[in-house]
Amino acid sequence: CFLSLRMQVYGAAILDGVKGLQTHYEIAVQFPTEARLVRRRFRDFRRLHADLVAAGAAVPALPRRASLKVAVSKETSAARLQALEALLAASIAAYPGLESESLAAFLDATPADVRSVAEARGVEAAPASPPALAPAAAGEQASYGSE
Repeated sequence: CFLSLRMQVYGAAILDGVKGLQTHYEIAVQFPTEARLVRRRFRDFRRLHADLVAAGAAVPALPRRASLKVAVSKETSAARLQALEALLAASIAAYPGLESESLAAFLDATPADVRSVAEARGVEAAPASPPALAPAAAGEQASYGSE
């Protein structure tokens, strides 16, 4: 089910955490004119969280990062997924017009997607510009990567 409020015109839901050496979260994103799947890692959620907190958005805390040396229980994985879903829902609620460039980048929104959200809400979209992202920590990608 998509995380969206009655008044929202776009939504997203985490479909699955694909585990392996690294966990990737598959996120179904629905815009007014298009739907797509994006894959994100925990560090992408961490960067989104930091960007939104810096912008003053009221978003829930992130779950703790799992250690690579310890097997994660099903309960811990489910709790983490629920916490990431809560972050995603709060992010969308905080920016119903997709005004956050960080959230737009996280959701892999194109300028056309942002315009379609604004048009569906009956407001004028801000001029399209490439999303500005927080600087990446040493060893991390500088943007939300499509993997």
